[in-house]
Amino acid sequence: MFKKNNGLNEQDILQNQFTAFLNTALCNSRKTYLRSLYRRCRRECIMDEILSICIEEEYYIEPDADYSELYAALHSIKEKERRVFLARVLDEKSFDEIAEELDLSYKGAAAIYYRTIAKLRKLLGGDEG
Repeated sequence: MFKKNNGLNEQDILQNQFTAFLNTALCNSRKTYLRSLYRRCRRECIMDEILSICIEEEYYIEPDADYSELYAALHSIKEKERRVFLARVLDEKSFDEIAEELDLSYKGAAAIYYRTIAKLRKLLGGDEG
């Protein structure tokens, strides 16, 4: 019923190349998935140390002695700025997704994000220029 593929004729060679392609694509997909899983786990571990998000409020931040300057800076910015910043950084959402959630334009979400980055740098002393 099945004929052994010895790779000698043109159809067998093509079949072997296609099988190799599928195997490579599967391995690459697996690597990409494992990398994203690793990044997500690493980010979650880091964020557990930095932020504690409450159920009642989407981005409520509990103070921690090690990161008191960061907490103070995040609490000093406006709520909309904080939501855009945390959605982009923690949730890794695109500006399109953020804009849709907050009823903004793409450019509006991007502008708020970059203004917030500048404010946080200034508040944390990173903008010495």
